[in-house]
Amino acid sequence: MKKLFGLSALLVLFALPTLAQDTDTPVFEVGGGYAYRSFNVPAHSRLNMNGWELSGDYNVNNWLGVAGEFDGTRSDTGGLNWVYSYTFGPQFYPVGHHRLTPYVNFLLGGAHYSLSGCGGGGCSFTQNSFAFGGGGGLDLTLTSHIAARLGQLEYERTSFFDAGSNGNPYQQNFKFSMGLIVRFGQK
Repeated sequence: MKKLFGLSALLVLFALPTLAQDTDTPVFEVGGGYAYRSFNVPAHSRLNMNGWELSGDYNVNNWLGVAGEFDGTRSDTGGLNWVYSYTFGPQFYPVGHHRLTPYVNFLLGGAHYSLSGCGGGGCSFTQNSFAFGGGGGLDLTLTSHIAARLGQLEYERTSFFDAGSNGNPYQQNFKFSMGLIVRFGQK
C-alpha cells in the first residue's frame, strides 16, 4: 500500500504542469473499471477484495458535479465474501476540468454483504447496511470524449454485523479504483 501511495504521489507531482491545459467541462460522465476494497471484518484480519466499479457524474458547472458509484468486490477467504455498495453525492473539482483533473467527493448510500460456503459448509449470511464515505481521485483526459481514471482512493464506513451495538465496531474500509471514463456533451 505504501508503494501504491508513493507511486500515486509521484504521478501527481510530475503531472502538475498539465493542469494549465484547459479542457471543456463535460455535461455527463460514465465510467467503469477495477476496484479493490480493504474490508474490515471484526475480530479478524482485513479482507483484500477485488472486483469492479461503475460511476456516473452529472456536472452542474466547472467545479461541481453530482456523482453516483456502484461497486462489487469479493474475497474467497473463509468462504465467498461479497460486498456491494451504491452511493451518491456531490463531487467537487477544485481547479475545474483540465487535461489532468483532480476531484474530491462525499457520498451516502447503502451496502450489501453476503457470505456463502463458510468453513467448507453450506452456511450463508446476508445483510444490508447504511454506507458513507469520501475521497478523491485523478482523471487524465485522453480525447474530448475519453478519460483515464488514474486512481481514486476512498474511505468507506459500513455497519454490518450489528455494528454500533454490543460493542461491535463499525467497518472502516478503504477502496481504490481505476478505469476509463466516457464523456458526453460540453458546457
